[in-house]
Amino acid sequence: MAKLELVVLSGLSGAGKTTALAALEERGYEAIMDLPGELLPSLLELMRLHPQIYARTAVAVPIVAMEEVASFRNDPDVSLLSIGLIASREELRRRYRLTRHLHPLEAKGKTLEECLELDHLAFTKARWNFDELIDTSSLTPHELKERIALLTDEAGPTMLFESFGYQYGIPLDADVVLDCRSIKNPYWKGELRSLTGLDAPVSSYIESDPRTERFARLILELAEFTYQGALRGGRHLVVFALGCSGGQHRSVYFAGRAANEFKEGRTRLFHREEKRHGLYPGK
Repeated sequence: MAKLELVVLSGLSGAGKTTALAALEERGYEAIMDLPGELLPSLLELMRLHPQIYARTAVAVPIVAMEEVASFRNDPDVSLLSIGLIASREELRRRYRLTRHLHPLEAKGKTLEECLELDHLAFTKARWNFDELIDTSSLTPHELKERIALLTDEAGPTMLFESFGYQYGIPLDADVVLDCRSIKNPYWKGELRSLTGLDAPVSSYIESDPRTERFARLILELAEFTYQGALRGGRHLVVFALGCSGGQHRSVYFAGRAANEFKEGRTRLFHREEKRHGLYPGK
């Protein structure tokens, strides 16, 4: 008998559980929103009794329920994938102000800042109960759905090469972070300042640095090593983040090059600062 597939979503309130659950429902999972942790054993029993309906189930649960979820890992009948959704404090504030929705804890008389801090503390405590993390801070709903699709794809690991700017913070879900700032910076070349790492003059300038080729080789070697570990560990997605000062020139160049040259498996390319600099991913 095939194992029952259970995908558990949790994380910070406002980080995108509703969108993520909808993505799983679109992929054929029976979707259940906001199930209390106390009812998780009953859900598992329901999956066993009615596999024709619940053989592939996705459920969103509160962060405090993640300890209960951890107990399912020893169940021989269940294939469990737990996904944690996170976002920066600044982005969560912006979302709540934009939508004018109340944080669930605000109804209990707490301020938004108190709610965000309590969420953060609860997530920190539950962090190691998640198999995968998704930082939704800069993702559109469509991009979040694509990440969910990659995590539930059975075709093997996908390497997601992501460029970012250090001045805007390190991606919270990165598995590997590499610093491109040792390569000379096109920003200080006046005619290149307004261009990006997708433009030929910037690529030529970066490639004129004698350290570029060695650095590009090291990126691929580490990516290949990381991919093999993900393959052995049954991972579905590896976020390989490459950063420079503003996420406009060097990180964009090296992330794009790595995505094009990596041959071990499937790749995706994501430029986190796309909206800041008018970047257009090509893969």
